[in-house]
Amino acid sequence: EKEKEKEKEMQDDEPESMRAAKAAAKAQHMWDLAVPEKHWQVTNPMIPLLLVGIVGMQYMISTGQTASDAKQELEKEEIQRIRAERKTRREAEAEIAEIAEASAVALAAAPAKPSAVR
Repeated sequence: EKEKEKEKEMQDDEPESMRAAKAAAKAQHMWDLAVPEKHWQVTNPMIPLLLVGIVGMQYMISTGQTASDAKQELEKEEIQRIRAERKTRREAEAEIAEIAEASAVALAAAPAKPSAVR
């Protein structure tokens, strides 16, 4: 506590300009901590990491599937599914038509039965 009192007394004895200079130096130090890339040089160990990160991201972007590509793939799959359903439906309708035609031919070829009269 005695040290704090001494510091306070010294601050009271300091001129306003000295206190402002110290506050500015402290603010600059805090800013330098928050924005370290301002002081980076080519030899900084973060530079290679940033380069590797940038190259990696560019590779992923260039070789990766985009959202529009994925959407197109989904649309193609949907079209194939719809075409398969239509083909199946047409084949089923053709089979039904063949059965109906065969039944009609069989009925026409069958001799008419006399009806019972009373």
